[in-house]
Amino acid sequence: MVAPFAAWLVWAQPAAAQDLGAPPPRSWFALDAEVTGMLPVGDWTPRFHMRTRAGYSRIIDWRLWDITLTAEHLTTNRTAFGVMGGVTSISEGWSVGAGATLSADGRPGATLALGYSLVRVEAQLLFDEPTQVWLGVGLRIPLGAIAYAVWAPPLRYRMPALRGPGAVTTPAARQP
Repeated sequence: MVAPFAAWLVWAQPAAAQDLGAPPPRSWFALDAEVTGMLPVGDWTPRFHMRTRAGYSRIIDWRLWDITLTAEHLTTNRTAFGVMGGVTSISEGWSVGAGATLSADGRPGATLALGYSLVRVEAQLLFDEPTQVWLGVGLRIPLGAIAYAVWAPPLRYRMPALRGPGAVTTPAARQP
């Protein structure tokens, strides 16, 4: 199995890396751009949704935890601002996110997103008149993770192998 693209970006492996377990926790900034094709349940007319996220990330035990402020726009002229949190498994590629928004005209909303690598499936509950449920599939571009891979100091830790020959699966196998 090939490691997910996002994990490769964050943890590009130097040739001299050793399997020393999980790296120590690190802080970084979170910056994401998301584009999603959305469908309102019942109407099923496709629309586009764009979101920008900026905030704080913490890398702990091969998971990237983030809390961000969001600005988003739905092509129905609904602009909203909010907060979103999430976790991404760097070694396995899955991600989960949840958030709350408030539209420019004061109407709340809630978001739940599940994904793998750069692809996300999302559901939104918008408390407009009338209340609407939106479903979508989109692309998440982790600009903060890309910047981390390019500018952060290199680590001497190797991401655990997912499958295949040479995979380290037990702590005893890691000892020299």
